[in-house]
Amino acid sequence: MVRQMALSGANGNWIGEPTCVMFRHRLALDVGGFRNDIYQLVDLDLWDRLMLRSTVCFVPQELSVRSHTTATETTRVMNTRRFWLDQLRILTWLVMDPASPTATRIIAGVWWLPAWLKVFLETAVFGPQRWSRLKIWAIAPVDEIARARRLRDDRVTEVRSPASTLPDRIATHRQAHR
Repeated sequence: MVRQMALSGANGNWIGEPTCVMFRHRLALDVGGFRNDIYQLVDLDLWDRLMLRSTVCFVPQELSVRSHTTATETTRVMNTRRFWLDQLRILTWLVMDPASPTATRIIAGVWWLPAWLKVFLETAVFGPQRWSRLKIWAIAPVDEIARARRLRDDRVTEVRSPASTLPDRIATHRQAHR
């Protein structure tokens, strides 16, 4: 499933919202929980890491319904375009994740350059903060790989000695997104 999503550029959540997914608490801790540097596709990133380390099963019945209003976090993130680096960060992580199979790493690596160029076009056309974001975009090839390496190294350390709980990480994630 991760490979199939990578084939489409890792730019959409095929799984669903967190209310649609069940997984073991320990597994969420082992994969590092929600990242605080991904804003719109944060759940997709977690689902990828969970699926690379466990077996998944789909229930064909609709078990959850979600709607977007002007007051939701999704609307706020979309309006401010905070998600502008999400796809690059997910693709970079799929390349660097020790649990990613070789095929997934290659596919994510192939998608990286088109995704990076797409970020440039979207930033230039839609903004906001064009100048500062274009400077960040220019160093993204180096910066995002370094970020993914730090995450990978931190994940290895956390698995050996988990220091925080999922509720702590969720609280940290929520504070970072306010």
